[in-house]
Amino acid sequence: MRISAWCSRIPYLDHLLPIWRELEERCSDTLTLGTVYAHERTHKYAHSLGLAPQRFRDFQVDDESNDLLVIFSRVEFSALPRGVPVVFVEHGAGASYDGVSHLLTGVRGYAPPIAAVLTTLAQEAVHRHAFGGRVHVVGCPKLDYWYGYEHICKSPPVVAFSHHWDQRRYPESRSAWPWDAEAWKRIIAKGEYEILGHKHPGDSRDIERWCARQGIEFVSTFDEIMDRADLFVADNSSTLYEFAATGRPVVVLSPPWYRREVSHGVRFWDHVPGVECALADHLEACIEEALKDVPARRVLRERAVEAVYGPLDGQATERVVKILEDLASCEEALVDLPYTVKGKLKTTYHAPTYRRDSNTVEV
Repeated sequence: MRISAWCSRIPYLDHLLPIWRELEERCSDTLTLGTVYAHERTHKYAHSLGLAPQRFRDFQVDDESNDLLVIFSRVEFSALPRGVPVVFVEHGAGASYDGVSHLLTGVRGYAPPIAAVLTTLAQEAVHRHAFGGRVHVVGCPKLDYWYGYEHICKSPPVVAFSHHWDQRRYPESRSAWPWDAEAWKRIIAKGEYEILGHKHPGDSRDIERWCARQGIEFVSTFDEIMDRADLFVADNSSTLYEFAATGRPVVVLSPPWYRREVSHGVRFWDHVPGVECALADHLEACIEEALKDVPARRVLRERAVEAVYGPLDGQATERVVKILEDLASCEEALVDLPYTVKGKLKTTYHAPTYRRDSNTVEV
């Protein structure tokens, strides 16, 4: 079996990297490492990671053996080669706003055949209801690097902030920005912290220019935030849990449109990983409280992180690669996987013939 990856955004490459590096060491007679297929806008970053990306349109089905694609989001669905099985790896904590696996919904008429769903403890139940035994709890491979990390706070403290892109399908998926902008101006003016700005890579708003006007540094990658910050402030993002998983404090922004009477689990409201700021004018006080990082806060943070990922043991990458190896040695797992094309349900054949349509029915 040939295993390749399909990544359209920089964060997906970050989540891929530890898996890809381990796969490079584990190639065998049954597992061949293919190519990282990435959107052209990510190629420069991919090269900086030591990857050798190719364009999506360069993908060609292997006529000698099965292909399997590793993906990190359903946003990839519409561009994927039709009928090629995928393994979905959760890119972070995972999120569900209606209690249904988002992988069931096609994008532009296409939902791929899914061989396995590798997810977090928090999202296991949602995905298992849809995919049964194909669901595996693996944690977050990206966090293996930080296992055992011990942090020493700098002086003055480095405080970073970020916001989700303004996805308007649900009030809770919306961004807090610019609800907290004036509070940040006051904090910046005091000069008590080194402030770093950041944003979700899918956010088209010009927050970089806002940071420049305030005289603070904008940092484009979250990896650099992880390297430099003592405290992280964000609204609704897996990055809150990634940062908290390193043992450092976070402040969680909850603007008034986040509904208290609605529970989506995890961030809303079962496992908030840090000091919550529900009033923008209280942001400075929340940062001060979070930086104290008293033992009770640390315990709550650790509980929230473990509830989301499961135990952080530095072995998430190994779990993912073992599942990929098992699939490579048992290619029958790729047979008769359902997928949809323009409302028609189809199933995969054993390679290389799975490229043909079969068992087509209207749905």
